[in-house]
Amino acid sequence: MLVIPELQVAALLAFLLGIFLNSLIQCRLASWLMYCALSGAVLLLNYFSLMLYFLYITPVLVPLGLLVFFGRTLLPGREPLITAIGEAARGPLTLPMRKYTRRLTQVWCCVFLVMALWSGTLPWLKSPELWSWFTNIINYGVVSILFVGEFILRKKLFPEHDHPSFIEYLRIIFRSSIRH
Repeated sequence: MLVIPELQVAALLAFLLGIFLNSLIQCRLASWLMYCALSGAVLLLNYFSLMLYFLYITPVLVPLGLLVFFGRTLLPGREPLITAIGEAARGPLTLPMRKYTRRLTQVWCCVFLVMALWSGTLPWLKSPELWSWFTNIINYGVVSILFVGEFILRKKLFPEHDHPSFIEYLRIIFRSSIRH
C-alpha cells in the first residue's frame, strides 16, 4: 500500500478546516483555538512519524462523538434527538411515533458503537486493507442503508402519517436546527 505522508497531512488539515470553517469565519475564539490545537497535533504527529495512529483513531472518535450526541438525548428528562427533529418539523408526535423515534435514536446509538468498536479493533488484526474497507466504505454503507431503510420502514409502519418525499425528508432534518 502506497502511503504519502504529505497527502495524509493535507487531507487531515482539510478535514479539520471543513469541520471548523463556519465557526472560524464567525471568528469564534474557542473554535480558532481548537482548530489550531488540532492542526498543531496533526503537524506534530507527522513530524514524529506517528501520523498512522491519528488515521486509526479518527474513525473511532467520529462514531463515538455521534454516539454521545445521540445518546445523551436518551438520558432521563431529555427528549430523544430523532423525536425532537420530528416534533420540530411537524409539531407534537403521536405516542406510537414518539416510541418509534426513541427506539430509532437507540438504534443509531448501537450502530455508532459497533462502528467505533470495529474501527478500533481491526487495526490490531494487522490487516490495513480490511480496516480501510470498513472505515472508508462499509461504515458509510451501513449509515446510508439505515438512513434510507428507516425512511422506507417508517412509511410502512405508519401509513396514516403524512410522509414527505425523501428530498423533503432531508430538508426537514437539515432545517430542524436541533441543539441538544
